[in-house]
Amino acid sequence: MNLNRINADIQTAELNISDTGNPTNDEFLYDVAAYHIQQAIEKELKYILHNVYGADETTKRFRTHNISTLLIQVNEYDSNFISSHQDIVENADEITSWEASTRYGEDLVATKDKIKEAIEYAKNLLEEIKNNN
Repeated sequence: MNLNRINADIQTAELNISDTGNPTNDEFLYDVAAYHIQQAIEKELKYILHNVYGADETTKRFRTHNISTLLIQVNEYDSNFISSHQDIVENADEITSWEASTRYGEDLVATKDKIKEAIEYAKNLLEEIKNNN
């Protein structure tokens, strides 16, 4: 995982909910933002697993989009991780659902407010990663 790719996903999400990037408040662009912020959080957790703890990224266990599963895997290395990231834990199922439903579903799935919250989770986790490296 590359931190620049994570940052690009965060920036893409921010742009797609901003007045500049989405001046008409197109809800389909909110779904694009939701997809990218889900990807950012997934990549952050995989970055921690692989780059911090040395988890083998070629294993089937590593190849998931499920945020809850990745949180549990990180928590196996750092028993305080889940307790110190309750914001992500409490929203993991919803954020996970954005991975496929925003690309393939017919219905809009994410609100601007929920995406803003998830962006903050991702930005905070990225900052934590950078500070610990």
